[in-house]
Parts: sequence; structure tokens; C-alpha cells
Amino acid sequence: KMHVFAFDLMSLNGVSLLKVPLYQRQRLLRENFQETEGFSFAFSLTLSTISYSETVLLNFLKQAVNDGAEGLMIKRTGEGEDNRKDNATEEVSKDKFASTNDKSSECTALSLLPYPTNLTNTITCCCPYESGARSPTWLKLKKDYLSGMADSIDVVPIGAWYGNGRKAQKGFLSPVLLAVYDEDDGSLRSISRCMSFSDDMYEAMRNFYMHGIPYPIGVGLGDEKEGLSIGCDLENDPGLGSTFLSEKSKNTNPKNEVQEVDDDTLLSFVNCYPTRPSSSIVITNESPPIWFQHLEVWEMSFADLSLSRVHTAGAEQGVDSLGNGDDNLARGIAMRFPRFKRRRLDKCVEQATTSKQVAELFWQQSKQQ
Repeated sequence: KMHVFAFDLMSLNGVSLLKVPLYQRQRLLRENFQETEGFSFAFSLTLSTISYSETVLLNFLKQAVNDGAEGLMIKRTGEGEDNRKDNATEEVSKDKFASTNDKSSECTALSLLPYPTNLTNTITCCCPYESGARSPTWLKLKKDYLSGMADSIDVVPIGAWYGNGRKAQKGFLSPVLLAVYDEDDGSLRSISRCMSFSDDMYEAMRNFYMHGIPYPIGVGLGDEKEGLSIGCDLENDPGLGSTFLSEKSKNTNPKNEVQEVDDDTLLSFVNCYPTRPSSSIVITNESPPIWFQHLEVWEMSFADLSLSRVHTAGAEQGVDSLGNGDDNLARGIAMRFPRFKRRRLDKCVEQATTSKQVAELFWQQSKQQ
């Protein structure tokens, strides 16, 4: 059964509303349509751009997430701004339009809010609808954008691709293939690709896996960086251990110049497998050209979890009812919008998040939705 949630009005009876401020478009929407069994106006909360409570905004975000939404759409309405000389907009009268009998609803969390910053001088036309364009008057706010609200798991980097564009010019490896631990058979099951790393992390990661060069102190440690000298277990950090640095693996390219890599060079990568690992070790439908040895654990935040035909985390737990119990047919679980948080010096591979735990997180998320 389909249900429509209306939150904006682009055109009314052949008249374009794209240049009309948002608050007027919303008013016309509600004046010309009625809520019915299959049609509702999206629920919204209006805050002042002059004074607003951050607590109210965060509570509204939590409500939206608990109701199964990804987050909020924060929009500047333009109300009170369109009477300025430099942003003059003719007030749209409802008499300009013939009434409509279109009917269509009910509601849940999709949210319209004015953006509470002083962006007035950057707006050339007061809060119009800008099709296919990014705008400071229309922003997304998701829980994974905010520290402390995003879910996170601990994963193992298991492979990578060669970067494109700027990343190729710098010789970075991107994206990186991530996996969780299957405690039943000791294998690693892929859960996502990720490319949300700083340049320092990209460079350190490449040097570690390709050349065996230890991670520079503090790189990739996030909030732990300030506490390195008072508790981080450096002896358990594979990036700082001397066992991975031999004469043949010392940096022969100190300027980090981009070099072409052939198959013979790949075989000499210090902390990589020469070929794809056995399916008893790594279970994935991905095929990156570089396969990492399993040497470290990273903490990743993410927006939510979804079923995937490429990734295999949770597949053995029966998360996909379409698989009919066949692990080869069942879909696995993937992270959506993964973000790198830090390297976990305190954990070994066997202490990464398990495939079973990922399945439980997915089921919990499904119940909320």
C-alpha cells in the first residue's frame, strides 16, 4: 500500500513556483490540498533563525531516527526575508490560482526547518527551489554527522583498490574493503567499502601495507591522539611494531612519487597477500586488486545497515529471508555511508565486531522501522 508525504510544491495549475520562497510554497500546498488516507503533509518543526534551542533540534533529530527516518532536512523558509530591497519577492496570492481537487495522507518523520545561521548575504533569491543544486538553504542532518549519535562497529581492513583522480595522483589506495569477524569459523566477511580518510591516513595506510613502513605516531587515532603517551599500547600496534620493517621494506620513495605498479611489484607488497585469500579466510563478492594481510582493527561509524548482494556480513545468520537458509543465495549486510573514526590499538582481529553482532544490529534497526 502506497502513501504519499508532501513537503513542497513546485507548480500549481500550470504556474511555476520555483522562484517563490519556501514558506509561501508550503502555505499554497496546504491551502490547495487535503490530507486523506493515502496522502499527508510531511511533519515539520519551525525554529527561529535568530534564537533557537539546539536541544530542541537534537531531540527532533532523535525522534526522527527513532521513527525510522535517516534524519532531518533543514531548510531556510525565507519568511521575514523576502521584503528586503535586495531580495524582493512578490507575495503570492492564493487568488492567482484556481482551486484544485487533488487529494491524497498520514505522516511521519521528514522535517522542514529554517537553517539557523547568518547565510542571508549568500542568498541571491530568497529561498527558491533550486533543482539539482546544492544550497546553503537546504541541508541534510543525519545522526552520523554528529559526534556521539552515530552507531559504530570495529572492522578489519582486508583489501583496497587504486585511487582515481586526485587520489591516483597521490598514489593513495581507495576505496578500502572492510570486514567483520565470523567467530564460528574464523573467517572475515565483508561489510563495506570506505573512502572517508584524511590524506595523512591514506598516505600512512599505503606505506604500511605496500612498504611495511610503520604508521606515524598519532595518525589515524582520532580522539586517542592526545593520549598516546599515557595509555596507548604501542607494543600491540602493528603499525608501530618493528617486526614488519625489514631492510627490503624501507621506504625507497621518500618523496612519495607516484609509481606504476605491475604484478611483480604486487608480489613484493610487504603486508599484502600475493593473491586472493582462500574463501575459508575471506568471504566476499568483491574483487579488489590488492588484498591486505589482517593486521589491524578500525572503528567505523555509519548511517544505517542495509541488505547487500555484494557483502556477506550476517548472511550466515539468515538476515535475508529470500535466501531460504542457503548462505550462497542469501544477501549479507552492508554499512551505508561508513566513516573512519580511528585505529583501534587495543584490539586484535579476533576482537573485531562479529558477523552475528552485525546481524543483531540489523534486526534491531528493522524493528525500529
